[in-house]
Amino acid sequence: RVRLVSTGGVGVAGALALGLRLARAPLVARMDADDVSLPGRLGASLELLQSLPSLAAVGTQVEAFPSASPGMQRYLSWQNALSSPEDHFRDALVEAPLCHPSTLLRRDAVLAVGGYRDAPWAEDYDLWLRLLGAGHSLAKVPRVLLRWRVRDERVTRTDPRCAPE
Repeated sequence: RVRLVSTGGVGVAGALALGLRLARAPLVARMDADDVSLPGRLGASLELLQSLPSLAAVGTQVEAFPSASPGMQRYLSWQNALSSPEDHFRDALVEAPLCHPSTLLRRDAVLAVGGYRDAPWAEDYDLWLRLLGAGHSLAKVPRVLLRWRVRDERVTRTDPRCAPE
């Protein structure tokens, strides 16, 4: 059930798009190799996703490790405080309301809005906005079920597409 696929260096969005195209299951879980998924993450995410047909993606609360700057802590506190579809819709234009590596996605909903694309900003935020624009909902399991590794060299800190401008 697990296949190793070489992307040939197509970048994050390209690799995600390829993985989504190759996936055969109706649900796709997202995670980075250096993060830690805690026990119960997928079960709790599945339960929430199945509770509301309009949900296209659900995430979980996350904890940064090994340490996070005060700014990152404020961001995670804001993001973790969002739980309901209404919370996510209301704050979607503030910043990305879901931590991408914590998400479980409905594959058909993601493909229906064009899947992952190489946008001039973060590929996950681009996807969240397109899903919401198409009438889908986002929500979050209100428990920390992913430990998100925070490093200075991560794309969020180094890619110019993620700069405040």
